[in-house]
Amino acid sequence: MENILRCYGEIYDVEIERAAGCYLYDAAGHRYTDFEAGVWSAALGHSHPAVTQAICQQAGRIMHLGYRYQHAVVQEAAKAVVDLCGMPDGRAVFLSSGSEAVEFMVQMSRRIAGRNTMIYMQGTYLAAFGSAGARSPDAWHEFDWTPCAGCQRELGEDCPLLARLDFSSVAGLVFEAGSSRVMMPTMKPLACLNHKLRQHGGMVLANEITTGFGRTGRWFGYEHYGLQPDMVAMGKGMGNGYPVSAVAMTLKAARAIEGSNVRYAQSHQNDALGCAVVLKVIEAIRTENLVERAGQMGRYLSERLQRLVEQSPLFCECRGTALMLMLQLAPGVSPEQAAELHKNLFLKGYLLGYSPALHAFRLFPPLTIPQQECDDLLTALSSLSLNY
Repeated sequence: MENILRCYGEIYDVEIERAAGCYLYDAAGHRYTDFEAGVWSAALGHSHPAVTQAICQQAGRIMHLGYRYQHAVVQEAAKAVVDLCGMPDGRAVFLSSGSEAVEFMVQMSRRIAGRNTMIYMQGTYLAAFGSAGARSPDAWHEFDWTPCAGCQRELGEDCPLLARLDFSSVAGLVFEAGSSRVMMPTMKPLACLNHKLRQHGGMVLANEITTGFGRTGRWFGYEHYGLQPDMVAMGKGMGNGYPVSAVAMTLKAARAIEGSNVRYAQSHQNDALGCAVVLKVIEAIRTENLVERAGQMGRYLSERLQRLVEQSPLFCECRGTALMLMLQLAPGVSPEQAAELHKNLFLKGYLLGYSPALHAFRLFPPLTIPQQECDDLLTALSSLSLNY
């Protein structure tokens, strides 16, 4: 890896050669169970046969075409995506990355509203670049929802937190159901923000890059809150590792964008190959009942992790929903110990997400993760705990 730019952190000295399902295999033949689904993307498991077949078949026909031309698979994928979002007469655009999809939503909402300010919930990630990545204080307002847990106010009553915001200048709220810190906001602040935004003509934008496609036990994280967004950004799981993202929007939003004569084009917009993958992923999730399975397996894994927290001095909290879980390391565990524990887990054959900034391990496994693998991971965690 001497010609690969190192800009994220340590790269373990192990060459992963192939993958199948929830397993990775190195060049020496050792097997690793992937509890991070790549970068939270391989929702169906790696090298899913139906997705691989769809890629091969579509690549043999056409992968990529220009902006002005039609292809049936693109329309079929768009229809499938807007239907999933409860927008049967809506519109969709297919892009390449989650960050691009979020940035597209933000820029389009600002264009529609003629305003610049965006709200986002405390503790969310949003994007790696662009306005949503930088989140400059003059254009973005972070809403701290944590004091709202015990709120008894009725919807529409005066709220000191909301009173600080000039909603007449707000284009929209970008809502993410807790994927960064794995802390899902409570219902009340979302309902109040939604109410205020609607009163002042603002939009609700759902960032489902990580939380979509079954990760939280629903097709989308916003469904836990009874919201109906104006736009939904999706990625990661919708491509099962293939780089495709999308934005779905209501017909009203689409007409406002098209009526503004906006021009937005990038080289791989609405590529046929990505759309073929999206269709196959949606079909596989439905056929294999993976949304329901994510909820069931998530409850099982969460209960087992909670028992570990109660027994091990290494961990102080398990939080999350379905197969989006975080295991918080105890304050007494040093960063060096945490890094060593993560590496030892990998050497034992378990790949977990590790965030030094959050001092925590993340578990976003494929929705197909076998129960036995969850049990084996817990055994390995318990065994390693004895050494620290």
